[in-house]
Amino acid sequence: MPPCVQAENAHTAAGCEWSYMMLNMNGKDMAELVGWVSEGKVRTVIDQIWPLSQAKEAADRVFSGRAKGKCVVEVVA
Repeated sequence: MPPCVQAENAHTAAGCEWSYMMLNMNGKDMAELVGWVSEGKVRTVIDQIWPLSQAKEAADRVFSGRAKGKCVVEVVA
């Protein structure tokens, strides 16, 4: 079973609600997304932030199904 399916199954088993959303990168769709965020209909949950040097650990967390939100890899210029 692919790691992404394992993660989806683990989240579902834990009682998490999630869905996929596909957007076109255009002004209309982006404005709608901004509206949802402003209205509190969409929120971002960050599980953890890793430095770029730990990107593999971040990916492992994502595919393990244990992440409770987005796994962020920070790139500092």
